[in-house]
Amino acid sequence: DVAMEVEAMGCQHQILGLIAFGDAGAGEIALDNRIERIAIIDHQAVNLWSGIYTRYCTIIVGEPRGYGNTTEVPL
Repeated sequence: DVAMEVEAMGCQHQILGLIAFGDAGAGEIALDNRIERIAIIDHQAVNLWSGIYTRYCTIIVGEPRGYGNTTEVPL
């Protein structure tokens, strides 16, 4: 089971289909927000004026780095 403690979002924007910027990659979003284990990945998109402006976002939910770490002693 992965705890759903942290939510983060990253978006890629595109103008006229020619200029793109941003990052909607789940791995990069997790790394930037210190999420170690991902529980949910969701997406959302907005397209305005027949492609003049497009936004594509990835939303991830998961456990932060170090969440629930316990030191176990082998028996």
